[in-house]
Amino acid sequence: MAARFAEQIEHCHTTEDLANLRRDFALFYGEKVAAMKNGKYSMQMRSVVFYIHDHMAENIRLSDIAEILSVSTGALSRRINREYGDSFSALVNNLRIQRACQYLNLAIPVSAVAERVGYKSSSQFCRHFRGIKKMTPTEWREQNHIDIPQAES
Repeated sequence: MAARFAEQIEHCHTTEDLANLRRDFALFYGEKVAAMKNGKYSMQMRSVVFYIHDHMAENIRLSDIAEILSVSTGALSRRINREYGDSFSALVNNLRIQRACQYLNLAIPVSAVAERVGYKSSSQFCRHFRGIKKMTPTEWREQNHIDIPQAES
């Protein structure tokens, strides 16, 4: 985890980049702590959740996680279904939307949130967000009283 963030620090060119990275690290660390405290999941399932959190902005594939954990894709899929109660893709989307809500709390533009949590487009992100939260990201912000700073003219 530290090596990944150290590498990202090297690529920061502005104080805004560093501030965003600091926020990302705080969110990431909080998710790790919460996942470790969640005793209802097996260690293998927690490893799946950790992997998803670590690779949130990437294309996450069940086969990649199964290979890392040295289990078959089918066995891992069944475990996820048994412990989580839904499919792997539903787990990924729910974790992405949870993190998106954290970013939306920080008044990050919706398009940037979509990219940070691994959606290829804002429209795909908004569609999944609405499917899970039953409202758009903008409506969610309004309901949670999150103000977006306006750019000065």
